[in-house]
Amino acid sequence: MPHYLSDEELRRTAPAEVASFKSPVPTQIVSNGEFNPLPQTREQQRVEARIKELADDFGRRHGMNRRQFLASSAGMAAAFLAMNEVFGPIFDVSRAEAADPGVAVILMDVVLGYGAHPDPAGEMAPALRKALDIARRQRRALALVGFVCGTDEDPQGLARQEAVLREAGMLLESSKARAARLAARLVA
Repeated sequence: MPHYLSDEELRRTAPAEVASFKSPVPTQIVSNGEFNPLPQTREQQRVEARIKELADDFGRRHGMNRRQFLASSAGMAAAFLAMNEVFGPIFDVSRAEAADPGVAVILMDVVLGYGAHPDPAGEMAPALRKALDIARRQRRALALVGFVCGTDEDPQGLARQEAVLREAGMLLESSKARAARLAARLVA
């Protein structure tokens, strides 16, 4: 497959998994090998700094380090909260959701295609299993609900990705809307 970066430009790149802050949401543009990403904006830097602050504060309250907290559903809520603080009210999330890592449903969209992770389900499955295991040990109910946006023509393969997610314990729906409705029913 041809790419648009020169050999020198490729040597200066690093995979997103190691080059950027491991946040529940991206805090900067990364390269997929076809282009040089733009530098992180001031707003993205503010979001990243605020996510770190919230994770350190809320994680400490629950005996969790930053990474553990960010891997929780409350970590995702904290990331959305940080984005709201910087960009305005985009996400319907409260500080209470970010403060409580004991949320009962994790709702996810998994996107396939060129430029997406080569194996998003394989990358997420260990964390999903771990979240379910932690919830079981804490005697809490936890449901993983999701939707995979893609086709079997995508390099990752829709059926393959869905199988891995189901095996990890995720309840998959056929659309984002159906997944959201299922998540709402589970917490009602």
